[in-house]
Amino acid sequence: MLAQKMEIQCWKKLGVIFRVNENSEWMYQGASMPKALLLEDRIRVYFSTKDKDMRSRAAYFDVDISDPLTVTNVSNEPVLDIGLPGTHDDCGVNPSSMMWHDNKIFMYYQGWNALTITPHRLTTGLAVSEDGGNTFKRYSRAPLFDRTDKEPIFSNNPYVIKQGKDWHMYYLNLEEWVPVNGRFEGKFTLYYAHSFDGIHWDRDATVALERNYDLECISNASAIFEDGIFKMWYSYRSLDDFRVGSGAYLIGYAESRDAMKWQRMDNLVNLQRSENDWDSMMLAFPSVIDVGRKRYMFYNGNGFGKTGIGLACLDLGA
Repeated sequence: MLAQKMEIQCWKKLGVIFRVNENSEWMYQGASMPKALLLEDRIRVYFSTKDKDMRSRAAYFDVDISDPLTVTNVSNEPVLDIGLPGTHDDCGVNPSSMMWHDNKIFMYYQGWNALTITPHRLTTGLAVSEDGGNTFKRYSRAPLFDRTDKEPIFSNNPYVIKQGKDWHMYYLNLEEWVPVNGRFEGKFTLYYAHSFDGIHWDRDATVALERNYDLECISNASAIFEDGIFKMWYSYRSLDDFRVGSGAYLIGYAESRDAMKWQRMDNLVNLQRSENDWDSMMLAFPSVIDVGRKRYMFYNGNGFGKTGIGLACLDLGA
């Protein structure tokens, strides 16, 4: 067993810290998929927000590094806008992973297109900031990687962690569309890819996290390297009854020695749905960041971000 003490993570919920409610024409509804990045004097949280036509763009808000419940700034414009008509992200972009590299900030993101037979197609893109994370430019107008024979539908929602010369990516691979109550629902889990430069990736349909049952779906990794162990938080749910029912998202946890083979320990995450609040039905899309001896988790509650972004804290001790 990896976790020798098997200690329960006693996360303390601090409540909702940011909501979108018709802030502007482009930041009109929802604050989804928070991704925290430590800047010199603040924590910046990137997120996805939608306009009236349900097209998503990347934005951010800043919180006080000594008091993360206090929002100090919100972006006035999208940091990454929708792509040109016909490109892989012409219906929206959602930030998936943020990291510093060579004094630049890499944003790995998911782009999406609306489809006819199935609901949508999602892709993996990369954008780079050279101004401290205020604006981003696409590395390419094409996806960072696309369909393969082993991954023929789509691969997206990447999370990247760099350790030494190795870049590790955990991404959602949709394996099949399943008819559920008259509509297609995607069946997916986290897959693994490796790189030496963060741009060119080797992937061979390697499953990073195994399901506990056939209709389980796993996505949205957030990982750190601590005490010689890779530690990951993620979202998991059922293929059906997941929007407002018992199959909705919860947050899980896993550990690995080599960044490839992971042992699930979902029972260690002491973070439960509230009884009658913004996260009473859903806990989703965790983003974990350490500041001093505090470990913070930004996450979404009900409606995949409709009720806003909340914060939980784990005291790491002296």
